[in-house]
Amino acid sequence: KAYLKYLTEAKNCSFKVEGTGDLPAMRPALTKLFIEQFGDGTGGLKPWTSLPKAKRQQALDIIMGEVWVPVVLHEIGHNLGLRHNFQGSEDKANFFSNEELVSKGIDYAIPYSTIMEYGDDMRTLPFLGKYDIAALRYGYARQVEVVKADAPAGETELMSLDQVVVDENGAQTVKSLEMVEFKAQIAEKGLALKEYGYCTDESVGPNAGCRRFDEGSTYPEIVSYMIQQYKDAYESRSRRNGRANFSLYEDVTYLRSRYAKLADMRVFIELYEKIKHKFDLADNDEAWEKEEFLKQVKDASLKAANFYLEILATPDVHCLVVAKAAPTKIAGVVPLKQIAGFQDQISCFGKVSLSDKYMVVGQTGKVFNSTKDPNSENPYIDQVDVRGYWLDKAAAARVIFKRDLGPGYSSLNGYLDNLWDIQDVRPAIAEVVHGLMTNKLAVEHVFTLDDGSQIALPVALDYQSTHQIKQALVPGLSKALGIRHSAVYFGEVLGETAASEATTSDDNKVAGLGLARMVGVRVAGPMDDQLPRQYFLAADIGGDRVAYAGASNTIALDLVADMQLNQGLSKVDEAALEAAIKLLEEKIKKSEPPLVASISKEELVAVGLTLSEAEVVVGLSSADRGLDASFALNKLQELAGGQVGSAADTAKAIDQLNRM
Repeated sequence: KAYLKYLTEAKNCSFKVEGTGDLPAMRPALTKLFIEQFGDGTGGLKPWTSLPKAKRQQALDIIMGEVWVPVVLHEIGHNLGLRHNFQGSEDKANFFSNEELVSKGIDYAIPYSTIMEYGDDMRTLPFLGKYDIAALRYGYARQVEVVKADAPAGETELMSLDQVVVDENGAQTVKSLEMVEFKAQIAEKGLALKEYGYCTDESVGPNAGCRRFDEGSTYPEIVSYMIQQYKDAYESRSRRNGRANFSLYEDVTYLRSRYAKLADMRVFIELYEKIKHKFDLADNDEAWEKEEFLKQVKDASLKAANFYLEILATPDVHCLVVAKAAPTKIAGVVPLKQIAGFQDQISCFGKVSLSDKYMVVGQTGKVFNSTKDPNSENPYIDQVDVRGYWLDKAAAARVIFKRDLGPGYSSLNGYLDNLWDIQDVRPAIAEVVHGLMTNKLAVEHVFTLDDGSQIALPVALDYQSTHQIKQALVPGLSKALGIRHSAVYFGEVLGETAASEATTSDDNKVAGLGLARMVGVRVAGPMDDQLPRQYFLAADIGGDRVAYAGASNTIALDLVADMQLNQGLSKVDEAALEAAIKLLEEKIKKSEPPLVASISKEELVAVGLTLSEAEVVVGLSSADRGLDASFALNKLQELAGGQVGSAADTAKAIDQLNRM
């Protein structure tokens, strides 16, 4: 446990949460001690594996000294009769204030009201919390705190549930009031019980505010903490880090653990879903913004949903390359696998095959397929040093599209929505899924530079060539994911996951059909006369098979359109292409709703396209196919920008269409 503390909290001083007010998140003296004893000279800490044995023991002794007191206090609490209280991290009203902490000799923030919470042992209470004192006072002395409606904040008085009663003869007896009777009695005096947050083991799971090892006093804060925990744990869970066994045979277990972690965040989305249906609130109902509780629920749900999409959009490791002669100008961003040479590499800052004229200055992404460290001497085929992030991505896809999460989640609220059914999230899901399946995902990527600093760059990366999942060593992994036991493109896994869950709920058939059509395509033989072909774009995808894409098959439509452009306009004159783009822009600008801009072959030929090129463009704006000039314009702009237009692009499109 102490070793994991070093990896997840001390290393690089990436303490997970900020402090409160003027107090930092961790004891300053401890932070200083770690830097002095284990620092790497840059403000971070040395890797655990690089520490001598004596230094490792020193680190463990320091950490164990910190966690020992709160652990012992927690167990003493049990001995005194206190149960777990997993709302202690949310009960902000009963945290010790900064002034109270300083008066007790504490110089760091403690975001807990009780020693009975499961929390970060480096930040939990080293003495009884306000909840603990109140619970023990009630249990052993039958005393409770009461507050007046007009009393200053935090001001309370003690009252006993055991009251002395004097009869007519002057004899005294003690009457023990039940809590219901006591509350009614004090209410007549304008008093109320002081409130403390409480939930225990039986309530953990489906209840959003009752969680082990969380922090945050609002739902969005709790989700932010869970996300940061997930990110911070990546290095320790996905790399060997000195483990004797780090095997591909554990992939199924790892996949299930990632799914469980991500599904745990979806509890907030399940709560949103329950409120939405029970009270018939549309996604855009103003109540979600006006009511503080509802706003928290929705904000937390959107935060979790965006994190799932962030995982999906995470690329394989890509290297930022510059010319040595012009080190401030980006020469290119290339997948690590393309410059790794004959050996697998796990970092752009390792040994790569580049011309002497160029150098790597940064990297982004996470290792997609499990691999060995190039310096590994382990001869066993199942043993790896980095576990592939594709498993996290597969788990995220399942959590996004799964309708029934199983016992403790969907089965309790009675509804079977998935994230596609949330109007605020659907466009982002469509963008990421479409981008991954067409290799056109355009998002900003954060690059870590060779000096440790970071920079965000809006660059297009190659997902298709880097997202080929290697054949699983264990057939059970392919079975668990419902995919072929062979090498497979991640876009196929994503499409299969979306399609398999799209229409499994009768209450969401319309939205589900839209999702199924978005990721689907109709494939038939060239002589199939059952298809009204004027309503589809069509492309030969080999093996006597033709892909037909309608307006609702947006992903296939994009791929088929790319093929038609690649084949019909691959040699188009640049000036004519620019003129055609300008013509379409003018057409669209002048059209007024509900009119849809259209274009004719004659108009396109007049600006320099050949007749056959003009026919392709007109086909891409056919009203019969549910298209218009804006779709054609978008495709021509992609062609002009170099996003499509090569034989390689056609081959990739054919491959993807065959897998849909």
